[in-house]
Amino acid sequence: MSDNSSYALNFRALQTAGWNITAIFSLAIAVNAAMVILMSMGLTVPTIAFTVLVVFINLMPILGINSSIDDMRATLQDLSEEERKMNRYKNWLNAPFIMYRVIIIVGFGGTGAGLLFALFAG
Repeated sequence: MSDNSSYALNFRALQTAGWNITAIFSLAIAVNAAMVILMSMGLTVPTIAFTVLVVFINLMPILGINSSIDDMRATLQDLSEEERKMNRYKNWLNAPFIMYRVIIIVGFGGTGAGLLFALFAG
């Protein structure tokens, strides 16, 4: 495989992982916002169905984004020495992926717990 072909494949793999993270995150935020709006309007919601939805909508982004982070890390580990020296990858090579995972887990886990608390306490 030529160097240009390898560069293109690595760049495309990182781009795909980045778009996956963005799409999953955006969809989960939109659905959570809709659920918060429904609850704040005082509409009655079926408790069991809403509980399952809250858990699912907040668990799936955690799993999906963590999987995409793993894909991104695997691609970064496959970079050649020449690619590692490129400015395009320097920020990603030094990215604090553990912190990103913690933020995602705390963010979506906290949102789900807050929604469930509001559902059952209210």
